[in-house]
Amino acid sequence: MIYQIHQPAFPLSLGVDNIVVYEGYAPPHHKERLLPDGGIDLVINLTPSPKNLYDNTDFSRFTAYKKAWISGIRKEFITIDAGDNSSMMVIRFKPGAASVFFNFPLFELSNAVVEMDAIWDRDFFQLREHLLEQPDPQARINALEKWLLQHMNPEAAPHPVVDYALSLIHHRPHLLTIADIQQKTGFSNKHFIHLFEKHVGATPKTYLRIMKFQRVLLAIEQQQPIQWTDIAYSCGYYDQAHFIKEFRQFSGFNPGAYLSERGEYLNYLPVKNEPTAVR
Repeated sequence: MIYQIHQPAFPLSLGVDNIVVYEGYAPPHHKERLLPDGGIDLVINLTPSPKNLYDNTDFSRFTAYKKAWISGIRKEFITIDAGDNSSMMVIRFKPGAASVFFNFPLFELSNAVVEMDAIWDRDFFQLREHLLEQPDPQARINALEKWLLQHMNPEAAPHPVVDYALSLIHHRPHLLTIADIQQKTGFSNKHFIHLFEKHVGATPKTYLRIMKFQRVLLAIEQQQPIQWTDIAYSCGYYDQAHFIKEFRQFSGFNPGAYLSERGEYLNYLPVKNEPTAVR
């Protein structure tokens, strides 16, 4: 298996956090549960086989995605195909900065997966054919970067107030409320929420909740033995009931069950039973 992460240089770094290339990914399980992480990803499928997005409670219901698609900020987990010798390129956009590539409010992608032909014209699919012609992963990254540079709009840089709010949330999600952040911006509540949704793709409240959940997942990986009360309190949950409710909302499992279900990669859970019902 080939797995390569590339972090672009300026000016592409204004909008792109990283580009991931992987080839020959074939895990033992057939489906994965992908947890909300606050990101917006553009996926380019380098194989002829479509990839499926499943109904979380009925795997006989699914939507197939073929050549390329974009996944907006998710408010709940999704169930996807795990592999079958997958080969893909994934562009992870920087929070609040994908607008340098898209001329529409990012809340239109909220909790959605959209085929790229609904967003960009055939030029993008010609890019995919060009990527398939490249001899190795690095050549594909170079070709993709060149195309992205030609299609970005640096004048659509992230709004400074949104950037400031994101910085606060990323550094201290467990210590902040939306009222705290809004007051620091000096904007009205309504105007602040509108700007944040437009540039980030979710409301400030939803994004803060996701970042607190991500803080929990990191704490689980780092703490041994795990003390759930300590984790809940240190990650900003006011009581155990609130913590468990939020954890189940985003993962589909209670915290204890999550420990037996988690896999090798953060935010990816192997689906061990079909169909998977929320516990």
